Amino acid sequence: MFWQIPVSLRLVTAYVATPILIKKIVGLPSLKKNFCWQYLFCFSFSVVWALYFGFNLSQSVLILIFIGLANSLGAYAYWQATKISLSKTSLFMQADDLIGMFLGYLILGEVKFLNTGLIIGILLCFCAVGILTRKESNLALVKWVMIYGTIWGGVIFATRYFALEGMSFSQFLFGLYGGSFLGSLLILSFVPDLEESEEGGKKDTKETNKTRLFLGIASLAIAVWLSMVLGYWVMNLSPIAIAQPIFLVSEAVLPAIIGLWIFKEAATLTNREKFAYIVGIAGVLIIAFSYR
Repeated sequence: MFWQIPVSLRLVTAYVATPILIKKIVGLPSLKKNFCWQYLFCFSFSVVWALYFGFNLSQSVLILIFIGLANSLGAYAYWQATKISLSKTSLFMQADDLIGMFLGYLILGEVKFLNTGLIIGILLCFCAVGILTRKESNLALVKWVMIYGTIWGGVIFATRYFALEGMSFSQFLFGLYGGSFLGSLLILSFVPDLEESEEGGKKDTKETNKTRLFLGIASLAIAVWLSMVLGYWVMNLSPIAIAQPIFLVSEAVLPAIIGLWIFKEAATLTNREKFAYIVGIAGVLIIAFSYR
């Protein structure tokens, strides 16, 4: 049961600390620059790790660099979705997990973990998404969700695949975050600037605020990097079809609570959207209790 320790630590870093920090940062000016700084920090941590524990460049690492390029686009889409609504985004977070789970079933032979409760829970999650998408104002959110859900589903599967292949932490972190940093530079250079929100659109040049922003981005990078380290560790210890549903439930429930209460997003919800939350949470809870 040792795998439960890194799982618990990842719940804190990935689904509590990370969404809080991202939600605070996405409302500030220069989103793309802040995004790029985050991956510079993550790549720097990975280089230090590689230098300390040893590293050798291989074909698999080169493949992972290209996966990292795609990962940066998924992360940028997640930032944009979170900027719109953290709580609604959390209900859509099942997309990447489900894709990763299905790839585990089909390619890694883990279909034995599929059961009736899981199927019912997945259907309820899709119903919740369907209810939310009926409101036109949620369509922009859905666009970003479709981007990061598809990309991150592949990244989840790649994490499990390379873990099974015995790739070291050093190789995995260097490849993924090296590619992600390159991707963030491409986004900074070629992706058009989107309109800043009124709340975060005013530039503040106070030195204390710049220092606070720098510390916030550094803290976010630490949380993101540790989440990936812990996630890769978990994938070495347990099947994707067992660990991933735990993450699915946590990333649907914990960020939703944070968005609704800490960031006061509950005040903007319609009755239909509240019903979608109930259906979605019911779905993820059924998934959670479907595993023995």
